[in-house]
Amino acid sequence: MKKNYLFYFYIVAFILFLVACQSSSLTEKARDQEIPISHGGITAETEKEQYSTSAERITLLIHNESEEDLTSGIRLHIQKKVDDIWYEVPYREGPVTEQGIIHSAGQTSALSCPTSELKHDLAPGEYRAVFGPVAAPFEVVKKN
Repeated sequence: MKKNYLFYFYIVAFILFLVACQSSSLTEKARDQEIPISHGGITAETEKEQYSTSAERITLLIHNESEEDLTSGIRLHIQKKVDDIWYEVPYREGPVTEQGIIHSAGQTSALSCPTSELKHDLAPGEYRAVFGPVAAPFEVVKKN
């Protein structure tokens, strides 16, 4: 009888280990846990409120209602919320092109993140796209 309990204990422990490995694939906590969608005349929103797990890109719309042009890089920061903590979704290793984009005052511009450049596939959950001091929330849902 003791052997059966020990066997079940090891099975449960193994399953818990596998679950922990899956949820810990995102290891770098986001520096800022609370980021507004609007700050200093800049507002961010994603093109869609929901993306499927098979989405090819995440697009962030940047509304610059300030009186100054903004310059940024071309890469968005994508973060995922796991157990009420935001984590960075890393990009695949590879060369990064140092390009800049001007976001003109009074205009709306867009930045996109091809999901093929992310190190992890999109999994269902709560995400946000971060642009400087603002972030736009979005949800990833399982593909039907």
